[in-house]
Amino acid sequence: MYILHQTKKRNVEEYFELKTVFKPSSENIKVTDLKVQYPYCYSWAEYGIPESYAGHFNLWTKNAHKTIKGRGHGDRFDELQGVYDAYTEAVKNAVRQYARTFLKNKPKEIRGAVLIKSPPRLFVESGLFKAELELYIQIDEVIKYTVF
Repeated sequence: MYILHQTKKRNVEEYFELKTVFKPSSENIKVTDLKVQYPYCYSWAEYGIPESYAGHFNLWTKNAHKTIKGRGHGDRFDELQGVYDAYTEAVKNAVRQYARTFLKNKPKEIRGAVLIKSPPRLFVESGLFKAELELYIQIDEVIKYTVF
């Protein structure tokens, strides 16, 4: 993830990039407990993590990674994009809030990784999708402004 903060003095536009490390495939999805009650269809979906990624996930839980929490929102009328925006903003806010605990001034850039720790919450309130995430965080590099 990369974050650049916007400030009036520096006049730098904020930029946030979130890249997936784990690319899920439809092969590992199993739909169970299918129940049709017109006009709805209820089901349960399970996703099995491939062994190659399972070890990577276990390292995150065994190492001393900090746990952070964040909230975000997205417009309900944007449909799936609104859900994506809510989760992206939740990650960004969690990283930003954590960075404030050890940085006096806003940095130029933060590089690192996050992993979802527990099942995310998504709900609708006042016409917005609202997301709540609990994440593990690993910060690899903090680049500070040297000149403004």
